[in-house]
Amino acid sequence: MTQKIFLLFLYLHIALGSTGLIAGAITLILKKGDARHKKIGKLFAYAMLGSAAASFVIAVLHDQKFLFIVGVFTVYLIGTGMRYLRQRRAPKPQAIDWTLSIFMLVFGTLFVVYAAYLFYYGNNFGSVLLVFGLISLALVQRDYTFYFKTNNHPKMWLLEHITRMVAGEIASFTAFVVVNNTLLPDVLAWLLPTVIGTVLITIWRKRVKENYELKAVS
Repeated sequence: MTQKIFLLFLYLHIALGSTGLIAGAITLILKKGDARHKKIGKLFAYAMLGSAAASFVIAVLHDQKFLFIVGVFTVYLIGTGMRYLRQRRAPKPQAIDWTLSIFMLVFGTLFVVYAAYLFYYGNNFGSVLLVFGLISLALVQRDYTFYFKTNNHPKMWLLEHITRMVAGEIASFTAFVVVNNTLLPDVLAWLLPTVIGTVLITIWRKRVKENYELKAVS
């Protein structure tokens, strides 16, 4: 019975994850804000959340730590990515916003602590958890900055929406690479998509800021 449940959620995870990965790639090349972008963006978001939910069940049944880590990241990134978009019109944080931030604050801290534990015992996977933990805490810090209106950029809601949704796509791609990796060292397979994705996110954030500044001047 347990094996049947595992296979059910495994197939669900694969189907939704594949859907989300493809839909996310499409949204990256579509014109931002138009009807197609919004429609496929929603498909991406809900497919990723569904895949993350299934990954928690798989992680519990088969002790898959990496799936649990990716699932935690996905829920937080996609959840906050959707919420930042909504807060364009309703900027006051709601209970769900605080819940997502506290959720990631707790797990980000645990990732860092567990990384120190792994380093102590000579396990290189600690570097993966340390990077993910520090990224998590940095994003949570941005949440609180936004909530308390501390030197916020006027387009911060858009900057963070882009950051979280693209990062969610990276999380999905990372899971795909890790599962199918036969060439790269495990640590590199985990971190390479994040490195590449971080560069892309930095470029996009810069472009959004520059476009806003140009419009403000004109």
